[in-house]
Amino acid sequence: MYRRKMNLLNIEVKTKMSEKMLIEKAHDHGIIVYPFSKYFSAYLPEYPHIQLGFGDLCEKEIIKGVSQLAKIWF
Repeated sequence: MYRRKMNLLNIEVKTKMSEKMLIEKAHDHGIIVYPFSKYFSAYLPEYPHIQLGFGDLCEKEIIKGVSQLAKIWF
């Protein structure tokens, strides 16, 4: 059985925006990111954490996507 390779990176985004807002802004620009708050059971950290998936992307696409996120979020 073929199983799609899934590479994930969890990042802390030092911003005043909420996790939800970060995800919505990324989505508005065609970038899919995932909430990481569901993995915090006892407390929420000071800054939002976002999960990036890049299993099907080449290095050039990853660099482009991260650069776009930096422009969108900051």
